Amino acid sequence: MVNFYLEGGWGMYPVTVFGLVLLAAAVGFVVRPNRNGLKRLQWLMAVVLGAGLLGTVTGFIATFQYVAQMPAPKDAFVVLVGLAESLHNLSLSLMFAVLGGILVAVGTGRLPKDG
Repeated sequence: MVNFYLEGGWGMYPVTVFGLVLLAAAVGFVVRPNRNGLKRLQWLMAVVLGAGLLGTVTGFIATFQYVAQMPAPKDAFVVLVGLAESLHNLSLSLMFAVLGGILVAVGTGRLPKDG
């Protein structure tokens, strides 16, 4: 797991912070479900996924800028490694989104029935 964070770079830290906030809010929603909490959870989910995508895109940009300065024989290998490392950001955000989604589904099932 340590290599997962090192390979993903700086973008892993905002994803982790926002992901933990999402999970805390989702657990709170399971404990005390209410319709007002759903909108907040939707926005938190969007922020987590957006942070993961931002980290991935900035990793792609850094990889392409670095490869542009390399000699030809090694550039394909470096591109593949750089893109794989950049995708760690997106995969972490998706992990948080899936866990948050499961908790939201449980909380939604516990919402009081209307009427």
